Amino acid sequence: ISVLAVAIRLPFLSAKFPDYIVCLKPWVDAFKEYGGLAGLGHEIGNYTPAYMHFLMLFSYFDMEPVYLIKGLGILMDFFLAGAGACLIAYGGTRKQHIAMYAILLMVPTVLTNSGVWGQCDNFYTTFILFALFFSLRDISCTIGKGKKWQITFKTEDVVLIFTGLAFAFKLQTVFILPVLAVLYLKKRWRLWSLLWIPVVY
Repeated sequence: ISVLAVAIRLPFLSAKFPDYIVCLKPWVDAFKEYGGLAGLGHEIGNYTPAYMHFLMLFSYFDMEPVYLIKGLGILMDFFLAGAGACLIAYGGTRKQHIAMYAILLMVPTVLTNSGVWGQCDNFYTTFILFALFFSLRDISCTIGKGKKWQITFKTEDVVLIFTGLAFAFKLQTVFILPVLAVLYLKKRWRLWSLLWIPVVY
């Protein structure tokens, strides 16, 4: 399934669509002109900083940026399919998980967004799916030694950390907030846990 998913995307790898020609390529070129990392101090593009850091890194490579941009997007498709399969087939059989994984990799909206257009919507949607998946679980994990240096992560912490990661890539994450509001009220999450969203962002 994974090999087939890559094979379907390969013919489109070098295709350059308006989003790439008008926005992504000029942004990478601008970072290259400013010397890569130094470009972060200039106003380049209108995406969130998290994704712009990837474009900055791509400016160091002496190759057509379209391959790097689409390659990263295609890689993220697999994380999206994995997260979605775990969420949709939660508590299901192995065959159901595999079926969901295959469907999510092959569905036209996922395939074209990253593999054809070179867009990055799969970044924030992947983190949203992980947030929803972990909201179904009962998590309690303590990190550190001694009472002064211990941090306990509970379900709401993990969910809101992933929500913060989603926001870091696209502000369209706002559409999932009503779901989180219901979860927050129903499960009586700790109020301060909401701080994870701006902190991670």
